[in-house]
Amino acid sequence: MRHSGHAAAPREVAAAAAVETAACSSPRPASPRPPWRRRAFPLLPALLLALSLGLAPLPAAAASFLERAQQYFEEGDLRSAAVELKNALQRNPNNAAARFLLGRVHLRSGNIAAAEKELLRARDLGYQGEDFELTFSYLRLRQGRFQDVVTGVSEAIEIENSLQRDLFAARGEALLGLRQFDEASAIFDRILTGGPHAYALLGKARIAMALGDPETARGYLDRAAELEPDSPDLVAVDAAWLFQARRFEEAKTRFARAAELDPSRLPAYLGQIQSQLALGELEAADGLIRRLTAAPRRHTQRSVLWGEAVQHAVVFYLQLHDLSGQFERLA
Repeated sequence: MRHSGHAAAPREVAAAAAVETAACSSPRPASPRPPWRRRAFPLLPALLLALSLGLAPLPAAAASFLERAQQYFEEGDLRSAAVELKNALQRNPNNAAARFLLGRVHLRSGNIAAAEKELLRARDLGYQGEDFELTFSYLRLRQGRFQDVVTGVSEAIEIENSLQRDLFAARGEALLGLRQFDEASAIFDRILTGGPHAYALLGKARIAMALGDPETARGYLDRAAELEPDSPDLVAVDAAWLFQARRFEEAKTRFARAAELDPSRLPAYLGQIQSQLALGELEAADGLIRRLTAAPRRHTQRSVLWGEAVQHAVVFYLQLHDLSGQFERLA
């Protein structure tokens, strides 16, 4: 997926594309995912988990629900996983492992409020460890609470296994979101001293894009693609790189692919709309805008974000091409 050539994009669009944390994510089977999605976090046997938390042993039925839910989750069948977890919780509302996994299901499907509720409940019930810290850090990234992640993940963390590398990468993403590029770069460099890491490379690419160095960014993107070519985060940043280079046709295709891999990825739809508008494909942009704004959404906050995204896409096109009169029919 090597590309060449570049041209400057509007400054505000370039900065937004580079600093976007790629944490706006969700359901898809068997494709590479951010650390908190792709990691299996194998569940402890039900009896051992219950004993470790000082709880009564789980009934056999609850344990089987949990095992099936884990299998469905790893297969990307989030709906079935949620059903199994709710069955387990009906039998034991204090099942911390089920609460944790249900939080991950909600996070992966884009229901941030529900994910936070379940993860906090799991923590209150005694669920803890680096797997929880990693998932909770990416929840905070999704919420834009970057400082919380920086505070929660120590700079002095030991990096002795892949989970710790992923957790340290979350700190780097948070620093990037705060536009503390030097500090974020140092984090990613430290991770990469232990070997290739897709999200550290992706972070370096986003920093290079934000600093106006597309050639360096391209190199990092290509290296990351060798590790996880179908990561929706990688595809989205690659699309942003193409957009900055004004290669709008290719950018449109890549943004559409990112949305396909992760249907809850709001910036991917926005980038697709922006690319269509930049190409003068008003009818196609009109259709996508109307489809997105008409789609039923369960969460008020997300509805507001969709509306803001559509508005931003329209404003971008008008400013870029000064064609406000021609765009009135899309109102």
